[in-house]
Amino acid sequence: MPSTRIVQEYTLSIVFKIRVTKQNCGTPQQENACLIRDVLLTVIKIKIPYPHLGIKTLLGSFGNFKRNKNWTRLALVIILGLTGAYAEATAASLEDAIARTLGAETTGLSMQLGRGDDTLSDGLGLHRKVMRDPLRASYRLGSIEASFKANSGSPLRLLILTTQLGDTKVVRGHAENPLAQFEERLLAASTPLHEALTFLLQKQGGTADDIKLIADTAVFPRPWQLELGRLIGAIVVAKDFRDHAFRKLPPDATRDRLLEQIVGGKLSLFAKPDYRELLALVDREALAAGMQILVAAVEDFTDFLRRSPEVPELDWRLETAWGPVIVNTQHEDSLYVIETPLLQLDLHGNDEYRFLKTTTTSPGIAVLIDWDGNDSYRATPDGTCPSSGTLGYGVLWDEVGDDTYLAHNVAQASALFGAAMLYDGGGSDRFEGAQFVQGHATGGFALLIKKGGNDHYQAISHSQAAAGPLGIAVLLDHGGDDTYALLDRPQVLPSAQLPDHSLSMGQGAAMGLRADFSDGHSFAGGIGLLIDQAGNDRYSAQVFAQGAGYYRGLGALIDGGGNDQFFGRWYVQGAAAHEAAAVLLKQGKGNDSYAATHSTSIGAAHDESVAVFVDEAGDDTYELGNLGLGAANDNATALFIDGGGNDRYRLAGDICRALGAAVFDAWGTSAESISNTALFLDLGGDDTYPSNCPQAHDEASWTWPRRYPELHLPSEAGGAIDGKHLMPILTRPLTTRNKIVEEVDHHSWRADPRYQIAP
Repeated sequence: MPSTRIVQEYTLSIVFKIRVTKQNCGTPQQENACLIRDVLLTVIKIKIPYPHLGIKTLLGSFGNFKRNKNWTRLALVIILGLTGAYAEATAASLEDAIARTLGAETTGLSMQLGRGDDTLSDGLGLHRKVMRDPLRASYRLGSIEASFKANSGSPLRLLILTTQLGDTKVVRGHAENPLAQFEERLLAASTPLHEALTFLLQKQGGTADDIKLIADTAVFPRPWQLELGRLIGAIVVAKDFRDHAFRKLPPDATRDRLLEQIVGGKLSLFAKPDYRELLALVDREALAAGMQILVAAVEDFTDFLRRSPEVPELDWRLETAWGPVIVNTQHEDSLYVIETPLLQLDLHGNDEYRFLKTTTTSPGIAVLIDWDGNDSYRATPDGTCPSSGTLGYGVLWDEVGDDTYLAHNVAQASALFGAAMLYDGGGSDRFEGAQFVQGHATGGFALLIKKGGNDHYQAISHSQAAAGPLGIAVLLDHGGDDTYALLDRPQVLPSAQLPDHSLSMGQGAAMGLRADFSDGHSFAGGIGLLIDQAGNDRYSAQVFAQGAGYYRGLGALIDGGGNDQFFGRWYVQGAAAHEAAAVLLKQGKGNDSYAATHSTSIGAAHDESVAVFVDEAGDDTYELGNLGLGAANDNATALFIDGGGNDRYRLAGDICRALGAAVFDAWGTSAESISNTALFLDLGGDDTYPSNCPQAHDEASWTWPRRYPELHLPSEAGGAIDGKHLMPILTRPLTTRNKIVEEVDHHSWRADPRYQIAP
């Protein structure tokens, strides 16, 4: 008799035995019997999102079992009740698809879907949750995407969401105004901008003579002085948080050393300092807090620019020890060939920026706001782009225009032990770089926000939402027909799997440091998340991309709709290796194409990893070299779901290791008793399967053939269902927000009489 035990967090463990005749799974009836035995009737540990549905349905099934001994209904109600996604009608529809051919008789099976209590704890929280609960991975990621969409009007809120993905518990500039005291100081001053600049120079250790050299500020109208002065004050406050975040780092932990070790890969044995050892020394809450204050101030200033009258045309500049402060309001096209500025504002014209290598000690702060025009940003020296944060903060805000971003390494929202944000408010833009660009973070936070337009993203490696250890990297594109390309040439970093091809590690990818074969000092990866909310998009990459995880990292790609194309080679499109997690979630009804020329792709997991691939609907095509489409290898968990449409599946070669394949090689070890679970579901449409997988066909079920069928080991449990059924898991929240929570009013000082008229 089945037994249940419900604990506090609705974690439900069900252990039972079913008798099934010893069969070779040769006939359709036998195939379905093996499927139920090998995939559904298991020991499953899963958190129920809606426990009343699952428990009610489950208890009802026990009564049915007592009357009719209907093991079919019991098994199906359990698996669907656990997901909590739909009510009893949904369970019945999926039950009917396999009840026709279910057999009866023998054995005890114990299998667990997910890593359960064996999950290692050094990964970030979201990684651990996906590892422990794969069936809710799409729900968690879909909910995150919904939160980003709901807060898309505020870059500050998007930054807060990004930092929270990194397990930080700090929110600044949201429920309070951290600059309120400084605002009062400015309002009380007859020349607020002079007051702010004096504050800035004093923090830099400037003397009275330095302060006397402050350029004339009387040319600015008073509201401009107040708003610009407030932004300068926020820079100073953020600098204090930045310094506090890195207070434990040794003096030789320099910007150049980080670039050498992380970007250049020159991490020698017993190096001092070793950036891996420095990761734990960073105060991540202070790092997040300072960036939130800075972005809040930039957002407030841009709100002022949208409301403000024209400022007199001027070209105003002040050199400081932390870099220049530049304000250009002239209606002209400008060329800037400069070191990374502390603060730069340009309101008009089609401007060109060329950033030089910093020759002085970097303050770790850069803010650039360009308000209008078709602009070009070129950062050839590594880490000189204002939207990069190496041991500090970088913010680049471009409001409108068709812009071009060109760089080599560490640019376009790239953080190395820092925080970086690039906001582009519209236009069809082009982003080009080599490595560590377009949303990359190691030991920090990176956010690239792109509003509208048909955009092109091009790089080679570690780019387009790519995270290293303790890094949170998010690329959010709101819409348009976009192209994401991680090129094969020039080859800067050969992949271990295909030395003739590049390691992409991007388009929603996370990579930890697996040092098993060097000094053993491994470090878990971070979280890389690419969200493209609309449009007909094209993704191309080489190895590790498009929702990919390596060594305890979590990589995810969420595409919100459109007819999209995905191309890669190895470890792409929901693929993970070495205790990592990967998710590709394709929402909407688009007709999509997925191609992976080599191995371990399209919902494939290797070596104690978890991979989840979900395409909600549409007429899709899938082309795979080997091992994927819901395939688990060596104690992994892989889940592939196509929610409907007329789909075509193609598989290269003669061997079928796909479509619910549970491949295992570590015979004669204790790993044989650890789960290795693969599940393939195609839930609707008229589908076409490859001839080299003879067991797979439309409106059928099949199981992965076991090497030791008499032992029923959990290490070789895989199967598939093709039939017309409702989606058994959630891919987004069940509810919608009534409205966005109103922003706290940080602009009340603008109603103060002193705002317009000096006291």
